[in-house]
Amino acid sequence: MCRNCVCMMLLILLVLGLTMKGFGFDGKRGGFIIGGGVGAGITSYTGTVEYLGMQITSDRETKFSGVTNFLIGGGVSKNLLLYYTNKVSWFSTDEVITIFGLSGLGITYYFDPKAPSPLLKGGLGFSSFMAPFEDYEDYWGFGFSLGAGYEFSPHWSVEADIIMGWPSYDNPFGASLTLNTFAVQIGIHGVAY
Repeated sequence: MCRNCVCMMLLILLVLGLTMKGFGFDGKRGGFIIGGGVGAGITSYTGTVEYLGMQITSDRETKFSGVTNFLIGGGVSKNLLLYYTNKVSWFSTDEVITIFGLSGLGITYYFDPKAPSPLLKGGLGFSSFMAPFEDYEDYWGFGFSLGAGYEFSPHWSVEADIIMGWPSYDNPFGASLTLNTFAVQIGIHGVAY
């Protein structure tokens, strides 16, 4: 269900991006945009198991993480971008590659219409916690992100984000596990506009 919502959101933003005034890739922020980034950060999480009216909460774990970011959408103006975003922290738990991420609607506001420019950004959507290369259950829930950065050259910026998420999983036996997760990410991002 959640994956279908994300795919539908991506399709809507892609259509909006392609039909906006301006064709994009003309050096102006209006029109179609696509971009990505890499960096590093930390991811921290704790889990709460609920079963038969009892709650057990684990100790908080904090891990160093590699970071990837993808976005596609449109520039509403020279200062405002609206897009689908997928921010992911990659880390290891007990020698298993694990990810915590946010997929959803993102927005970026640039203070100046041309680089160099400081920027503020945010996102709202589905948070996920999973081991993508293993046969484990995936956890999905609500999440959001807030960030700031500096576009030092056209198309290139240094950005920092905080991502909060509450992915959960209900097993068939009535127990539920909810994760309280956050990540701090710093990276270099490029956006073609």
